[in-house]
Amino acid sequence: MVLFVTLLSFVNSGSANPKINSESVFSDFAGGTGTIADPYQITNWAELHAIRNNLDGNFILLNDLDENTLGYQEFASATADSNKGWAPIGLDASEFKGSLDGNGHVIKNLNLNRTSDQAPVDYAGGLFGIMSEGTIKNLGLVDANIKSRTSAGILIAEAIPAFGKTILIENVYTSGIVTAINGFGTNAGGIVGLMRSGTTIKNSFSTASINASTLLFTIMNAGGLVGDCDGLVMNSYSTGSVTAQGSGGIVNAGGFVGKAGNIQNCFSTGLVSASGGFANVGGLVGFEISANIENSFWNTETSNQASGSLGMGKTTAQLKDQATFTNWNFTPSTGV
Repeated sequence: MVLFVTLLSFVNSGSANPKINSESVFSDFAGGTGTIADPYQITNWAELHAIRNNLDGNFILLNDLDENTLGYQEFASATADSNKGWAPIGLDASEFKGSLDGNGHVIKNLNLNRTSDQAPVDYAGGLFGIMSEGTIKNLGLVDANIKSRTSAGILIAEAIPAFGKTILIENVYTSGIVTAINGFGTNAGGIVGLMRSGTTIKNSFSTASINASTLLFTIMNAGGLVGDCDGLVMNSYSTGSVTAQGSGGIVNAGGFVGKAGNIQNCFSTGLVSASGGFANVGGLVGFEISANIENSFWNTETSNQASGSLGMGKTTAQLKDQATFTNWNFTPSTGV
């Protein structure tokens, strides 16, 4: 099946690494000039952190980043920044509006704990805080631990395209834990916390566990891939558990997305549970107003959600049967 070949193997293939330009005029990076044809080159955590100084630039990752890579303790460990960990790239009026090509590489063990940051508004937590245009592709974020208020996603907390602009997230996968607590309107997802119209996610997946809670009389959206989805998600899936707890407000919890926009050829298998407030719970989608859901499924056995009107519930056996996936692309040679 083309979808799974793409999702599960792209990180091993990757494009050829571009040659590092030692004469780059921009010393924050290993090379490059920041154009689409010659993106800034990232080889360590300090260079990844420096994206915030060039929010409209184009970037490419040349190697995996983990706890043994230069700059980890200073920028991405649990003790970085007075135990707050990673500082999200792009916030408020300084959103990220460039591109990042992961080049088939992985960012490992990203830690972020911004639950105490409140002024002037609750913090948005993820590798990127707020993104207003551009592309992120060919990237894995593995074993991340994201704790934030209001919006939390391992890749992006809030993907909100500027007027007339678009955001594309393609060939991205995440794993780890996402926790969003006590925000005045909480959105938590494995890849993106909140995404607005003009944002597209495709050929991506998350295995992250989602834990979300909210204050009294507010709205919470929690999903395995996206919390609040007012965009398009296609050819993607999630397998992590989703746990949501309200305190009298509205709780929307779904195995794939908490609140849905447009979903095509997607599925989820994670356990979903919600309590407190007015709960809308679904194996695939928790709540929708005018969503368009096509050829998308949830596992009725592993999700603990036997029935629902949003998407199509299938047993484990049915999800292993190719006949279930009408209009999905399969390649016989893969054996899937």
